[in-house]
Amino acid sequence: MYPDNLSSLIGIVLDHAQFPDLHGQRILVKPNCLLGNALACTNPLVVLGVCSWLKAQGAGIIVADSPGFGSVASVAKSIGLADGLKAMGIPLVSMGRCVWKKSVVLGKEVRIPLGERALACDRVFSLPRVKVHKQMLLSLAVKNCYGCVPGLHKACIHTFYGQSRQFFASYIAAQFSLLPPVHAVVDGIVAMHGTGPSGGKPYPLGLLGACISAPLIDWIVAQILGLDPKTVPLCQAVVEQMPKNCQPYYPLESPASWAVRDFAFPPLLTCSFAPHRLLWSCLRRIAAQLFAR
Repeated sequence: MYPDNLSSLIGIVLDHAQFPDLHGQRILVKPNCLLGNALACTNPLVVLGVCSWLKAQGAGIIVADSPGFGSVASVAKSIGLADGLKAMGIPLVSMGRCVWKKSVVLGKEVRIPLGERALACDRVFSLPRVKVHKQMLLSLAVKNCYGCVPGLHKACIHTFYGQSRQFFASYIAAQFSLLPPVHAVVDGIVAMHGTGPSGGKPYPLGLLGACISAPLIDWIVAQILGLDPKTVPLCQAVVEQMPKNCQPYYPLESPASWAVRDFAFPPLLTCSFAPHRLLWSCLRRIAAQLFAR
């Protein structure tokens, strides 16, 4: 379902997105490499197309993620991304050492772990696949940046804060606000619906979008899918981080171009990791890393 001229289409979309001058900038390209399930991840052709465009702008690029299980190298290999990045000479790395930041979430002081490589870059390009999410309803450009939290820290955050959807969304919003400027390229050519973020079904949405603001494109995609963005926990949590007095600009296609009527959303659940689930997550991660060697 991905067109043969995808690379040129990506170039057209990015050329129209009015990004700032990226020459000499250190860019972290952050795809969704959740696990070794192709539909749960950003399509490799989209990642490679964006990297090619960024190289042409004179940017320095690394590709990084922190998967739920295993290493980013093993997930990238399983979905067919690793070889393409190697051929382009683009490093594929983990998020690196954990750096702790302090923040306040709904009046509570918290510590937020972030990968040193994400913090060391000038800009982040978030490349999510459009997916439903059983706790956050949608997983888009802002949620994708939760992968800037290294390794098992994500499971620990689920354990401590996952019982409250509002608090968890606000925590992710606070984590997002600590990152360098985040731009977005959204892979919605084939979306995931039904259940998610890993076990859903393909939906031929036919959407490829780019925006200087990750929160803004999440708001727009939610509307395309027929939702009031105020009902999407993360859209609401990051509303203050959207550009002020912003009037969305659609140089190619407007949201009205998509008539989405049968996109299926999951019933919302809480996703707190009980202690035994956290232990099981740790064991699965260790096993995945051992077998990937």
